[in-house]
Amino acid sequence: MLNKNPPHILVGTPGRIMGLVRDNELSLKNLKFFILDEWDKMLSNIQMRNDIQKIFVKTPKTKQVMMFSATINK
Repeated sequence: MLNKNPPHILVGTPGRIMGLVRDNELSLKNLKFFILDEWDKMLSNIQMRNDIQKIFVKTPKTKQVMMFSATINK
């Protein structure tokens, strides 16, 4: 279903999204929004940051990027 009708908005963990993309079960070609929740925690974890970067480069350049977090470390 994800390949036949790729979503414009996708919500999921970096690892799960990376797995779907890697296995060619998900196309990101129509993605419109790239939203990271708890971005400070995700980007401080090197493995998550690597997964996010791999996903990010597979998305269209014209997407809107939003980052959210309830707390930010000093």
